[in-house]
Amino acid sequence: MFCAMCGSPVKPDCRFCTVCGKPIAEVPAANPTNPVPSISTASPTPPGPTKLPPNFASPGAPGYGAPPVAAKRQRPAGVTILAIYALFWACMTGTLAIVFVILFSSMASGTDNPLFSLIAELIPVIGEGQRKWVNDTSMGMLAMFSLTAVFIFLVYGLLRLRKWGLILAVVVAGVTIVHSIFLIVESEGNLFWHLLSVGINAWIVTYLLKARTKTAFGM
Repeated sequence: MFCAMCGSPVKPDCRFCTVCGKPIAEVPAANPTNPVPSISTASPTPPGPTKLPPNFASPGAPGYGAPPVAAKRQRPAGVTILAIYALFWACMTGTLAIVFVILFSSMASGTDNPLFSLIAELIPVIGEGQRKWVNDTSMGMLAMFSLTAVFIFLVYGLLRLRKWGLILAVVVAGVTIVHSIFLIVESEGNLFWHLLSVGINAWIVTYLLKARTKTAFGM
């Protein structure tokens, strides 16, 4: 037994503590199997600073509350090469369009010449041939200007990684493949260049439809 006041051990038959003289009250011995948990007197560790996600301003900082800035997409090297390729064709078709304009102007002015009108009346074949050349030249001029505009839009769409740029590139390459195959079937033009056109544009379509390329365009 132990004294409830001073904790000194006392005999079981004692009614007063021999140390402090207080009346004895039974206090059970400490149970070693159920130790009393100790209470730490150390001060708690303060929480560390909150880690903010990237592109997120802390409270009070400029831009706090604004939505996170999206990471800039990287343009693959293959897309840059295709943009340069489209720029080359834009220059080619633009040059041909200017040539057609010059031809059209010279032919149109020739038909207004009184001497030519007289010859055309005497020899109708010459007049019909000249008018056909004027019509063909005007159609070629419009076609070249249209293709130049398409290639310029294509260059912009590829360099800026626009979704419509990828779609336009696939459509242009697909139409070119169909046109080349048609010329091969009709045995028109040089077979080697038609086969080369089919191979190049087939590679372009395959490359643009890859998952990595579409991801770069946000698709």
